Amino acid sequence: MQIKLTVYFRLSEIEDLNEGFYAQLVIKDITRDGIPDILLAIGDGSTGLFLYVWQFDRKSYLNTQRKKYFNPFNCIGYLEGQEVMRVFPNGRIDITFDSQGLFETYIWNGYKLEKIENNEEMDDKILRVETQMSQLNSMKCLITGTPFCNKNITLRDNWVFLAYDYSSKDIEKIMGVVSSVLNEFGLKPIIAKDVKVNYDFMYKICKLIHESKYFVADITGLNFNVGFELGIAVGIGRDSIIVAEKSSKEASDLKRNEAIKYSSENIKDFNKNLTEMIKNIIQK
Repeated sequence: MQIKLTVYFRLSEIEDLNEGFYAQLVIKDITRDGIPDILLAIGDGSTGLFLYVWQFDRKSYLNTQRKKYFNPFNCIGYLEGQEVMRVFPNGRIDITFDSQGLFETYIWNGYKLEKIENNEEMDDKILRVETQMSQLNSMKCLITGTPFCNKNITLRDNWVFLAYDYSSKDIEKIMGVVSSVLNEFGLKPIIAKDVKVNYDFMYKICKLIHESKYFVADITGLNFNVGFELGIAVGIGRDSIIVAEKSSKEASDLKRNEAIKYSSENIKDFNKNLTEMIKNIIQK
């Protein structure tokens, strides 16, 4: 994808460019979202080295690109060190912090530059961000038709989106059981009606599903909205759990998916089976 910018890129955040300092500009996609980022290193060749990182703001660019002096880049990171900085193809940044050449390693974790203590942790962070970015870039927006999402999406490791028919009988009691089990695992249930935003409702639903690591759908009554939300979750690869009232009709396309059944008489068994399912998903 190519984006042509017809505006100036302003370095308004720069405060370290003193007389006698050098500057080096690097264009590299360290956030791994498919769009190159701007890295500017400023230093005196000895004790002072300052790194600024800017990311292209897709959301703002789409919403305000007609503004004459709009700057579509946000400063997303700032690091300080000494003398040497290295940027690797996988987005890793090494920056020295003393005269002996000792360095600290940073990686973009999806929302900030994070200091990494060991290679195993770094590999895990890189894989997680690449998976998230791949999902975002592989599908065009189903609402606007744009080739990428224009919302700021951050995958939350402890979020679980709950999809269910709000008008279904006794459903709040069942979702209360689900929420209680999730809380035992340190997971946070996300219910769309409880999240208030000032933009399009469908935008909200889609964004919350993208930001949730897990998904629970109650397909009792085969509610169209629940089915649509489940389709989004499955399409972007979210680990999903299906629950349903014991006597409810099964959807033919979901017969291969094991659903956890419940009734007013077997809440205890429902709690047990749901706990086991969540434990298996988390540990896999």
